[in-house]
Amino acid sequence: MNHWWRRITLSLVAVLVLVLVYAWLYRLGMATFEGEPRTYAQAIRTVIETLTTAGFGGDADDWQSTPMNLIVVMMNLTGVLLVFLALPLIVVPLFQQALEDRPPESTDLTDHVVICSYTPRSDVLAGELEAANVPYVFVDDDAELVVDLNNEGTNAIYGELDQEETLRAANAGQADALVTDIDDETNAVVILTARELSSDLTIVSVVEDDEVASYHRYAGADEIVRPRHVLGRSLARRPRRRSRPNFGTRSNSARTSR
Repeated sequence: MNHWWRRITLSLVAVLVLVLVYAWLYRLGMATFEGEPRTYAQAIRTVIETLTTAGFGGDADDWQSTPMNLIVVMMNLTGVLLVFLALPLIVVPLFQQALEDRPPESTDLTDHVVICSYTPRSDVLAGELEAANVPYVFVDDDAELVVDLNNEGTNAIYGELDQEETLRAANAGQADALVTDIDDETNAVVILTARELSSDLTIVSVVEDDEVASYHRYAGADEIVRPRHVLGRSLARRPRRRSRPNFGTRSNSARTSR
């Protein structure tokens, strides 16, 4: 939305500059070609009337010279051009944006699991929760992603992940558990905020740096998950290969054959 406000502001500034330039040109033309000096305020009024095609006020009878009439025609055409430019660049896109799907920003779920941030890891967790018939809701600050998740039938709401209002909108106070998998610093803020909302909430934090695990526990996390350790244990449990290629034997055979 800030993008649109910036575009509208720049457009208004451009129109204001155009009006001032035309007002200066109008005053110069009236004084030079018609011998009828105008104040800047009078010139601005006439320019606005001409650009908006609302009329020409009382000056129409004073435009006797060809150059002055050309100046007025140029202002009139500019006004029409501005209308045609404003429609495709500002008005139509604004209407299209208003008609687009807007991400939900709250949920009515209770006794559920709140998952802060959608990641490949949290997607796996969502699959496990679905298999266990446990309701859950994703919370993410990517509006487009939240819309896509809801279109796919996944509960998700939009909000700033480190804001108390967002966790309230996710009904974190009435949830069974909260899993935060954002980054180590933001996770700590989420933990503190969620713990203030509920002392009974089970909070699980996914940490990348082992050194921050103790801080997350101090902030109120009940469980700490270290993806690196989980991956290490998973690799350690994989069966080793029973045999390895004997490169030395192969080399000896090759030399013997020679």
